[in-house]
Amino acid sequence: MPYYLHASVVLFQSTLYRVDGDFVKSESTIRDFMFKGPQPETRRDRALQGRLHISQLDNKIRVYDRNAASFIYRWEAEQPLSSLEMEVTSRLQGVAARYFQSIGDFEAARASLEQFLSLDSSSPIRANTRRLLIGRLADLYCETEEYAKVVDILQPELDSITAPDRSRRPFRRLMLALVEANIGLDRLQSAELLIQDLGEYSAPLELDNLHDQQLHMRRLLAVARIAHMRSGNHHQAVLSWSFCLKEVAQMHTLKAKGGFTAAMIYLSLARAQLGVGNEDDARNSWAAGTEILRSEKCEFWIPIVPTIWLRKIATEVYELRGNPILE
Repeated sequence: MPYYLHASVVLFQSTLYRVDGDFVKSESTIRDFMFKGPQPETRRDRALQGRLHISQLDNKIRVYDRNAASFIYRWEAEQPLSSLEMEVTSRLQGVAARYFQSIGDFEAARASLEQFLSLDSSSPIRANTRRLLIGRLADLYCETEEYAKVVDILQPELDSITAPDRSRRPFRRLMLALVEANIGLDRLQSAELLIQDLGEYSAPLELDNLHDQQLHMRRLLAVARIAHMRSGNHHQAVLSWSFCLKEVAQMHTLKAKGGFTAAMIYLSLARAQLGVGNEDDARNSWAAGTEILRSEKCEFWIPIVPTIWLRKIATEVYELRGNPILE
């Protein structure tokens, strides 16, 4: 079997394992091919080797491999870039930014994307790849609270999306980034309308992979945060956070009730329960969240929640009750 056909099959298998949360099998599939399979001979082969490299990097990021940073640029395309090599390079740049985002280095991730997107290329990248990069950059602007920039870069992309594209994942990513910007600007009603506009495109019927589960939870967390931020709406916030907890329990790739996302929900729920005067439940929720954090690494896949939002929750709890709830 020619290299490019064999590599394409391996890439597909590796991707399936990863989106199902099995990063070990995803990595071993590629390693077996690299050690036992044919070697690349053409530029097309080299480009597919680059896609395998990106898949490996994705796995390293997900398992917090300490060698991820040094691994990023071990693959390079020959100059001048072909259209396929340009596409692979674009994807690599996006994954590199994802790595910096995964360790909380938002400035480095932002600089990486800004530099790449500013290049004047004779081989423009595919629309979906560009939307992925723009969506990630928008998330990073949200982390640095530059919400006006978010709107500026998202609107042209959203305006260019056709009806068939609305059923695809890049559209949901862009819309959720715009929701985040509106929450940051305290335009809660606008944020709610955007979530409603997602409508039937908010999630597939079966949330059977990592990316769809993350986007699903991101939407639900946005809904809960909006309810939480409305003055005097603590009862609705309790209901919203409780629903989030119920949903994340079904997300196997997010470690269900024992993962970092669940910890953020527990802590937010504790704050809402304090707001309705239910201190016993609040104490239990806070204890559940902090217990998870003892063993789970901080994850930045859902923007704002582990950073700006968590600081807001901790500050409000402290102002309401001081240290006792934390004990």
